[in-house]
Amino acid sequence: GDIIKDRRYHLRLYPCCFVGRDVVDWLVHHGEAVNRTAAVQCMCILQENNIIHHGKLSF
Repeated sequence: GDIIKDRRYHLRLYPCCFVGRDVVDWLVHHGEAVNRTAAVQCMCILQENNIIHHGKLSF
């Protein structure tokens, strides 16, 4: 299935987003990362360079 999609959390809609564990699984499964640690490191680099960002939750 698609890992990037609109998601609902506590009645709030987050459009076009992904769950970290899903993208890590995808990267490993498709050979883009040799293991989960490398996939997490890749995603951290993307976050540090403002390519992706954490969806902010407000309560």
